Amino acid sequence: MHDMDADQAEGKDRNFVTSLARGLEILRCYRDNEPSLTNSDFSDRTGLPKATISRLTYTLCELGYLVADERVGTYRLGAGVLQLGFGVLASMDINDRAKQEMQALRRGPNSYITVALGEQHGLDVVYLATANSSEGVSLSIRVGSRLPVFHSAIGRAILVGMEDDHREAVFEIAGRQD
Repeated sequence: MHDMDADQAEGKDRNFVTSLARGLEILRCYRDNEPSLTNSDFSDRTGLPKATISRLTYTLCELGYLVADERVGTYRLGAGVLQLGFGVLASMDINDRAKQEMQALRRGPNSYITVALGEQHGLDVVYLATANSSEGVSLSIRVGSRLPVFHSAIGRAILVGMEDDHREAVFEIAGRQD
């Protein structure tokens, strides 16, 4: 289940574990060039009460998904998150299957092109594989980077390729967040 379905499932599905969804929501709060966040940052971004955030960050630290810097009251992502992420990437086997095709596209007539594969996750696209241009000046994007699905070329391409019902669900979630 994607995070965009969490609000719907929370109220309707007795198998849905709200505390797990909230913990994962904490892990999704990080953005590029934000190595650490405070409990207030998490609360602002999730809308969850600070007491709930404190319990969640404590638990995520105990499990190795967050690392606390008690001197300044911040948290950074821990190695446990990498273990999950690399597990996903390894199971997808994307690099082996797509590497030749991505490199062939990159070697095409436009030497500045960067080729990327991404997957929609909520209202973002997460980059799964990249073949960066070998030129000195080029777009450089890393595996794991996130861009908004509605405001990026890769996001719009994914929207076009979606099944109609899935695309409508994405638009519905986006409408509720405005």
